Amino acid sequence: TLGEAARTASFWKMGISFFLVTCAMSGIVIHIVAMVTENVSAGLVGQGMSQEAAVSQAREQAAIVASVIGVSLLVARLTVGYLIDKFHAPPIAAICFAVPAIGCYMLTGGGHGAAIVAAIMVGVALGAELDLIAFFTSRYFGMKNYGQIYGWQYVFYTVGAGLSPFAFGWVFDTYGTYDPALWASIGALLVAGLLMLTLPRYARGGH
Repeated sequence: TLGEAARTASFWKMGISFFLVTCAMSGIVIHIVAMVTENVSAGLVGQGMSQEAAVSQAREQAAIVASVIGVSLLVARLTVGYLIDKFHAPPIAAICFAVPAIGCYMLTGGGHGAAIVAAIMVGVALGAELDLIAFFTSRYFGMKNYGQIYGWQYVFYTVGAGLSPFAFGWVFDTYGTYDPALWASIGALLVAGLLMLTLPRYARGGH
């Protein structure tokens, strides 16, 4: 039952992990164009380009970066779905959640090339997360009350998705840069990855 699931450590480890990953990633998706525009235009101005021309070129590159997230998300969903059918899922989830921390670091500075790699990593985390919520719910809690338990796990995801864009915007308005939010995202992703590694083994055929 939902009550029995909520009394397990796995339920809360999963929920907190999904919340942290969504907090880290959703804000980046919403603000990625502004982030890349800020970083790239600053670099171009430093190379002697006018502010207006630099911003215009940076926006074009930012649009490309944003589109890369969508492509990597689709690829990640297919790849992760295949892998979790073949191997124990928590280590795969840990990698999918922790590796994008490198992408967050890249977004704290650098040019277009670094932003492209960062966008791919962000897409990996987002593409993996929803599949993993459904998969882990079935494996750890069974199918008898799957809808209720999945629904509450999705609440963790949704709350993070709602708070994150607001938090990223507040950080930028307060500090004039996204860097504090990105560093916080790095920490959140690493914690989420570690929580995944602490999940117990499940029966291969389901609960």
